[in-house]
Amino acid sequence: MKIIELEKDLLVKFFEIKQIDRGKLLESLDKIEVLERDYTGSGFLTTFKKFECLRVADEEKSYKWGEIGATLNEERIEAGFLYYIEKGYLEALEGYTYGAQKWPDKILCYDVFKIDVQYIKNGQLLKERPPELDG
Repeated sequence: MKIIELEKDLLVKFFEIKQIDRGKLLESLDKIEVLERDYTGSGFLTTFKKFECLRVADEEKSYKWGEIGATLNEERIEAGFLYYIEKGYLEALEGYTYGAQKWPDKILCYDVFKIDVQYIKNGQLLKERPPELDG
C-alpha cells in the first residue's frame, strides 16, 4: 500500500519541526510502504514498513510525539496526530479528530501546522520541552 499525500506532508512537517535532515525523506517519499492503515471512524492508524529514510533517532530511542495538528476540508475539521517512534524509526502515525467529529471519508484539502505547546512542571511554566518527554 502507498503513502497518501496527507501522510507525506505530516512526515515532512515532523522532520521540519524536529530539525531532522529531510534530504533522504524527500528523495524517498514515494517509496515508503504502508503495512497497514486502519480507519476508526474518528481517525486512522498507519503503520509503515521499516525504511531507512524513516530513521529519526538513535536506535535506543522509543517514544510518542504529537505536536502537529491540521484542519481538514472546507468544514475545517480539527485533527491531531501522534507519531510513534520505535527503536529510532518512525513506525506509525495516528490521526484523530476532536470531540464528536468524524474523520472525513475523503480529504480534499487541509492545512498542517505545529501546535503551540506549553509545558508546566510543578506549577511552573517551562521555557522548553523537558528532556524526559523525548524518551
